[in-house]
Amino acid sequence: MAKHEPELKPALPTSGQVLGALVKKVGIREYNLGSKTASRYFSGRLEHKVKQSSKDEIIDSIATAFVENGLVPTVGLEKLDLPPAETLSRLLKNHVAAWDEFRAFLQPRVAPVEPQHLSVVWAAYVRLMAIDLAIRIAASLRLSELTPESLETFDWASPSSRGQYLNRKRQEVGITLDKLAEEANVSENTVDAWVYGNSRPSDDNVVQIAHAFAARSDKTDPEPIKLELRRFYWLSDTAELLGEYIGPDSVAEIAGRMHKCAVSLHSIIAGEVSTVLDVALLNDLIYFGANSRLAWPFLHQLADYERDDEWKEDLRAAGNNWGRRVLTINHRVKNAAVTALNEDMDGELLKSWDVTNPEAFAHYQRSMELQAQGKTREALAEVEKAAQLDPEDPANHFTIGSVKTGIGVQIGDMAMVGDGLDELWIAVKLDPTWLVPWTEIGLTLIGLGRYDEALAHLREVKGNRDPLDCRYHMALGAAHRELGDYKSALESFETAFHLDPENRTTAFGALESAALAGNKASFRRYAKVAEHLGAPDGLASEWVFESIRKEAGLGRP
Repeated sequence: MAKHEPELKPALPTSGQVLGALVKKVGIREYNLGSKTASRYFSGRLEHKVKQSSKDEIIDSIATAFVENGLVPTVGLEKLDLPPAETLSRLLKNHVAAWDEFRAFLQPRVAPVEPQHLSVVWAAYVRLMAIDLAIRIAASLRLSELTPESLETFDWASPSSRGQYLNRKRQEVGITLDKLAEEANVSENTVDAWVYGNSRPSDDNVVQIAHAFAARSDKTDPEPIKLELRRFYWLSDTAELLGEYIGPDSVAEIAGRMHKCAVSLHSIIAGEVSTVLDVALLNDLIYFGANSRLAWPFLHQLADYERDDEWKEDLRAAGNNWGRRVLTINHRVKNAAVTALNEDMDGELLKSWDVTNPEAFAHYQRSMELQAQGKTREALAEVEKAAQLDPEDPANHFTIGSVKTGIGVQIGDMAMVGDGLDELWIAVKLDPTWLVPWTEIGLTLIGLGRYDEALAHLREVKGNRDPLDCRYHMALGAAHRELGDYKSALESFETAFHLDPENRTTAFGALESAALAGNKASFRRYAKVAEHLGAPDGLASEWVFESIRKEAGLGRP
């Protein structure tokens, strides 16, 4: 089943590409964000590796720009352990690290999804991010002794909000459209585009609009008006950017949910945390959001009262593994799309995939979803039902075999491992051209410490099988490495990397094999690649190189 499905895996942007898109959308050009180093980071290209220290400086610059341009409100945050710019920088760095880990987890696992359904998968991540931000907002309000009423409205998330917002502000101060055009030094058509066409004024225009509004209001100082306008428009820019991925309606719905969550969480926190005695606890929630252990009981309490099943699951997942939650949604979207398309084609889709038993296929799909959630035992039960209904399908036997061998090796149950290997061999015999179960047998033998046998098995792959893929070469590299043939291990991992340069595991395998082989140049190259893909900074150091060799008993080369 899985073998015959089309491989349409979505590209996952790097953290640099995400931040670069945000900086471009907001229009920040100062603070060295137009430097060559920033451009390399924002490009996300593998050949444009940027040191972690440089990434940190870029993120610090983004945070400083946001605070100094008034894009982030700072009123009432005097009790924070760090200044607002440092607090925002820390928040961004946490999200950058989380995204890179998330991306590395999902990259090899994400299920094929048609482009028109991808927005639902992206929305799952945005919902988790909104919950995380709601926790930080609620804790900030409590620390600042502000009420939820002080939150700015979320009408910035609506596609038509820009014009409505500016027109409302214009009417509040009583300035006509033609007078606004005159004082902002633009044409009346331009003002009409702002008010009725939802176009966005430039920052220079925003300054002129603020002066025009201040001259006609009780607030004669234009600075607060300018900051309010800037915040609204940068939030609108961010919503527009998100809308390109998940759709504007989803952005508006999630923004409303984030506001609601922040209000509810503020009420829960207010009943549990004293601002006088527990400032440190509130700081922890602000800095770590959903990753704070303090947040978990609050999120579960909120989930207990949530009526929407999707958001209920999101609230419970926000403090745990975001990757598994998004991967679960990924599989559900894929399964629903496959079912709908098959119905539209009167069953011809599954026939084109050689699926002879739709009921068995449904159990197989369910097993994939359960595996995405980490529920391997439940997944095994589902795919065993699929195999009973359709014993001639190799995908069922492969899945049973891979799950059983994985569990068996982990818990030391050799009988389960043996059953799993038998299932993998059945898959091989049912489809001799399919490389995946053949590779899985080799990986299982490596997991059992039977390295010579694993290497011999992998080398016996026949020429009529599928093209040798990244996973096969990774298995071959692992077998060579365990047998002490580090040069061959490096060659295999390098081949795997060239087949899938976005897979961080291949880079780790290559850098470790390079260190064991005493090849410092290759070690540094793949360490930089791993860092670019989200691994901790400092892998390319002499200390790491020597540590790998020392652990293997090799000492200095």
